[in-house]
Amino acid sequence: MDANDRLLNLLERLIKQGNQHQFNLLFHKYHEADIAEALCGLPVERKISFFSRILTDKTVDIFEEMDVESQMAIIQKFKVENAAQLIEKMDKDDGVDLLEALLDQDEPKAQDILSKMDVQDQIELNRLLNYPEGSAGALMTTAFVSIPERLTVQDALSMYRTLAPIEHDASFHLFIVNQHQQIQGVISLRKLLLANPDKRIKDIRNNNPITVHVNTDQEDVARVFQKYRSIILPVVDDLGIVLGVITIDDVVDVVVEEASEDMLKLSGASGDIHSNKLLDGPIGYALGHRLPWLFVTIIGGMAASFIMLFYSERLSAGQMALPFILSFVPLLMGLGGNIGNQSATIVVRALAMGQMASSIKTIGREVALGGLIGATIGGVVGGAVFLMAHSFAMALCIGLAIFLNMTVATCLGSSLPVVLNQFNIDPAVASAPFISTALDVIGQVIYFSLAVVIFNLLLW
Repeated sequence: MDANDRLLNLLERLIKQGNQHQFNLLFHKYHEADIAEALCGLPVERKISFFSRILTDKTVDIFEEMDVESQMAIIQKFKVENAAQLIEKMDKDDGVDLLEALLDQDEPKAQDILSKMDVQDQIELNRLLNYPEGSAGALMTTAFVSIPERLTVQDALSMYRTLAPIEHDASFHLFIVNQHQQIQGVISLRKLLLANPDKRIKDIRNNNPITVHVNTDQEDVARVFQKYRSIILPVVDDLGIVLGVITIDDVVDVVVEEASEDMLKLSGASGDIHSNKLLDGPIGYALGHRLPWLFVTIIGGMAASFIMLFYSERLSAGQMALPFILSFVPLLMGLGGNIGNQSATIVVRALAMGQMASSIKTIGREVALGGLIGATIGGVVGGAVFLMAHSFAMALCIGLAIFLNMTVATCLGSSLPVVLNQFNIDPAVASAPFISTALDVIGQVIYFSLAVVIFNLLLW
């Protein structure tokens, strides 16, 4: 029995007959993330019993560690008053994520829960809910500490003790603001504790705080964290007033979310990245999110079949060569599709990471590289064909087709994401099915056109 199974059995026993002291021992021994993971293996009724038995800061931390789908399954079974109490205790950014999901699925229940909360919490959560999804505003929490710049170190420490901020990553950094609440600097709690008590805050603060605007896209926020190796960033409005903070754990979630989203799109699938519905959800859900792009493949495949039939009639004069010509179609399509998807993946990643200095230069480099690879492989395959078939025309046709096909594939694979990005369309939608299908059609036109031209010219 592994550690997770032991924890699962322990939870089962505590849910049935555990007391406060035993729950405290559990919280002391196990991390909240491990408890949350184990709880996900229990039926919904058991999860509800766990959070109904005891509601403390520790159980709220455990609830926050669960995925949104599990949270919703639990919260929808709670009485409205109990659900409101639980969400009030959550970090505001986590509470907003849950409420957003609940509003999408059961808006009346979400509104009822909001109405039962403390008025100040209602105002705060409603304000956060109004920020665009995927923006810094939707990502931030309002649990931060700001202090006036006029204070001395001793006064600042006294104010910090009075405020008694909750245990959170944001509580280890203090934002220095002027009388208009505009950010002037930042100081760590460590630096404050070690400073001379009589010094003024404005003399020891960091005067160049890195900030992000409230409407900044979450991907850009992640890039700022990476660039400056930050663990916390203040979120400001147009006037430089601090509205909230984003912590590194939120950014990790963003990175995983964006990577998962792009991976699904690049594979020609879609769906809720916060759930496992594509893996173990209803069959209808999986069909609805996987079939659409496959219809593109069907259309492309039918077009490719018509192209093959069309050119087969024109190549019928060389009937002995036709089967040999057709036998190389899978090789050509595979090479074009693979190198095209390689280029698309490289460019999509560069766009996502903000690493593309010049799109023209990047596309040009990919096309040149595709041509070089195509010439190399085309030469090798063409040479092998000449040795097998003893036909210069056949070798030239296949070698040249591979070169042109791979050059065109890298051009399409690298340029399509850039074009989509210019129109503010997620470049990840330049997915594998679309590129592969387009290249199947283009590749066959190139190959068979070359075959017709070369065989007619050389009278093979």
